[in-house]
Amino acid sequence: MDQHQISSYLSNELNKTISTGVFSEFSDAIRADIQSLDAGSCKDLFVSVVNLHDAMNAGTKFITNLASGKLSQEVPSGNYIISSFKQLHTNLLHLLWQVKQLSEGDLDQKVDFLGDFSIYFNRLTQSLKEKRIIEHKLKQSAETVRIAIDHANIGIMTVDLSGKIQTTNKECVNIFGYKQSEMQNRTVNDLAIPEDHSVSLSFIQQALRNRNQSKADFIRRYYHKSGKIITCQISSSLMYDEQDKPLFFISHIKDITRRIESEKALKELNNKLAETVNELKKSNAAKDKLIRIIGHDLKNHFNAVLGFSEFLYENVHTDSADEIEMQASIIYQSSKNAYKLLENLLDWAISQTDRISFNPQTLSFKDILTEVLNYSAALAKSKDITTTHNPTVSSEVFADANMLRTVLRNLIGNAIKFTNEHGEIKITTQHTGDETLITVSDTGIGIAPENAKKLFLLEEMISIPDEDAPKGGTGLGLLLCKEFVNKHGGEIWVESVPGKGSNFKFTLPARPLNNPPDATTHSQANH
Repeated sequence: MDQHQISSYLSNELNKTISTGVFSEFSDAIRADIQSLDAGSCKDLFVSVVNLHDAMNAGTKFITNLASGKLSQEVPSGNYIISSFKQLHTNLLHLLWQVKQLSEGDLDQKVDFLGDFSIYFNRLTQSLKEKRIIEHKLKQSAETVRIAIDHANIGIMTVDLSGKIQTTNKECVNIFGYKQSEMQNRTVNDLAIPEDHSVSLSFIQQALRNRNQSKADFIRRYYHKSGKIITCQISSSLMYDEQDKPLFFISHIKDITRRIESEKALKELNNKLAETVNELKKSNAAKDKLIRIIGHDLKNHFNAVLGFSEFLYENVHTDSADEIEMQASIIYQSSKNAYKLLENLLDWAISQTDRISFNPQTLSFKDILTEVLNYSAALAKSKDITTTHNPTVSSEVFADANMLRTVLRNLIGNAIKFTNEHGEIKITTQHTGDETLITVSDTGIGIAPENAKKLFLLEEMISIPDEDAPKGGTGLGLLLCKEFVNKHGGEIWVESVPGKGSNFKFTLPARPLNNPPDATTHSQANH
């Protein structure tokens, strides 16, 4: 290709580039043709045009790649056309590195070489820093709350809207005995006893229907993992988001089992104390009434003694021997009755203070009975009353001798007192296992059923109508019998039919017993 042709080719290519903006690559052939030209101004011009075209082509490619984000390309050297883009390329490479650092968490990046972009980039990094600080504080706050909840001395539980347990703290573990993982995803009714299922269900339903009822305090019973039933006090609230949408329930739980048990025990103790106080009041009132009656009876006995003594004193020289004997007999009998009453009163008073001597031992019942019958023989003879007994020589009881004498003396004395002339009194014994049953029977006036059960009650016995006691008496002897028989761990009761007589029965141990139990007095209704 000659000089004219080369000039025409270059002119066309340059015009094409100017009009389309697309650079064509010059072939090696055209380059060789230019180089083959003779030295001169035309050759130099053609070389310069080709070099300019190549430089512009290379710069255009670099700028195009730079615009498309290809920062890894090498910067063409010695190209003045792209010299102003070299710094931009360097800045973008550095910016790329800074963005990479940001992505890896290094927020200490600052740009000051990209104009307005630098302003917004720096604002972005500052916002990210502030967000990180806020997130850190939130994380610390959440951890503080978590630790506080987990170590609270009250159970804290969150439950979803269906009643399923979401979270629990350590105190819930102490209360229910389950691990936190074991409670999670269970329903609260899985832990509650069936009778209390409706308590939580009712609250959940009411809270979801009406926000005014989204808080409640109630008591509920649960099964501990060990199987025992515990009682808990619950304070529960339904939580909402900013749009008033229900989220979950949070409950504060306190185990009040011991408090409930203590309150129950205290109530029972107060009831027992009230019963004891009431019994003491009744007992004291009965004792006061008994003392007044005994005092009245003693006064009557001594009035008789004083009256007949005075009459005897004043008429000793004028009355006949029979009249004096009769009056002396009355004085003697009144004195004897007063002495017996005082004796019983003294024994009973001592027994109430637990200071009476109690020395149980194996005794011959026959010997004690014979001694008492001999003591009462004169009184029985005066009314022509027959006394019989059937204990064998081998009949033995384990008892305090003095107390047994007192019991027999009172029962036999009462039998003689309330048996009409020509009557009969029988004393029998019967062995039943470790006990001996002793019965004192008479053919006397008997006792009405409504009064029989009152005989051994301090607050009732003294109110028995006089028609059942025509000879008088307070009944203190029977009360003393009860005290002494119970002291041995035995029982005493009466079986009676009005007009046909009475059977007073009591039991004593036939052999030594360890820690004799408290006995309950029986009446005919119990036998």
